[in-house]
Amino acid sequence: MDLEACAGNFTGCLTSLGLKYCDVDKDVCQQRGTCITTIFPTDVSICMCSVCYYGARCEKELFSQNLWTTALATLSSPSGMLFATKFFATFFASIQIINSLLCLQTYFSSKKIRITNVGVYLILNGLISFILALEFFTQSIILWLIPNIPLVEYSKTTCLVDQKFVNATLTYIWGWSVFFIALERTLVECYHYSLYDSRKRSLIVSILVCIICGLTTIPGIFTVKDIPEDQLSAVAQVNLLSN
Repeated sequence: MDLEACAGNFTGCLTSLGLKYCDVDKDVCQQRGTCITTIFPTDVSICMCSVCYYGARCEKELFSQNLWTTALATLSSPSGMLFATKFFATFFASIQIINSLLCLQTYFSSKKIRITNVGVYLILNGLISFILALEFFTQSIILWLIPNIPLVEYSKTTCLVDQKFVNATLTYIWGWSVFFIALERTLVECYHYSLYDSRKRSLIVSILVCIICGLTTIPGIFTVKDIPEDQLSAVAQVNLLSN
């Protein structure tokens, strides 16, 4: 199979090469590596390592351990990784809440901002940022309470809120608000639109963005069709609950 076909059907690609995912000792690879073995019974297995890791079991790192883009320390200890996850999630969620409240306080208290089209988008952006911050903070608190929460219920809630509906809708509304802030500034600076034009334009656009972004997560409207299992791509996962 060529690279494009493998990207769309990694399991089939492995099969065509006489390989498969490990059935036994599938967690032997460290740092989110993937264990691969031959289809025919054998004791031989190899690890497909994540970016920046190498070694027989992905136990070596190309560079010194540091803070990654997620702001979480790369730790070999599961308990240490879990503590770092909980600490940084709670810390940054708290900062995000404070920042969002201060921004909203500025937008609402300044009449020069409130009466402009840009101000409407800024207020929308601030509100969405605050709601996202609350969601992030709630998730960080749940991380501290995981031992007392049924795993199945936690997984269902996370899937519903973080992966499918709430977070997706809010994130795209936030992104579009940033776009329209930039667009409005461009109209004022480059095309001589008045900064104090009627806010009807920005109010209508904001309402439409909220409605459309919400509808995109409702099954059967804009959502994609179900993908057959054999066409799903492999996804690296980290088990933060293991001891």
